[in-house]
Amino acid sequence: MAAKKLELIFQRNFLRRIVDILKQDGVPGYTITEILAGNGPCSGDVCESGSISINEYLYMFIVCSKEEADILVVALKPYIQEISGRFYISDISIEV
Repeated sequence: MAAKKLELIFQRNFLRRIVDILKQDGVPGYTITEILAGNGPCSGDVCESGSISINEYLYMFIVCSKEEADILVVALKPYIQEISGRFYISDISIEV
């Protein structure tokens, strides 16, 4: 079955607002984990050095249909950009 995977990286203090957005759009489930470490190109004051602090950021992913993903992109992408987070969308195949 074809599906979409939405991946978000954001500072921990924005979690409640993101979950509120997901609830408003009827998302049935998501997974969140702490980012223990990371390094790579970023922009903004938070990532000037290219590395992130332990436990400061969260990684969230959502697996959903294309139609659900379209709704979430409209709802989440502007907010993630506003808070200098990251937002990735991938086509995936669910094999169960």
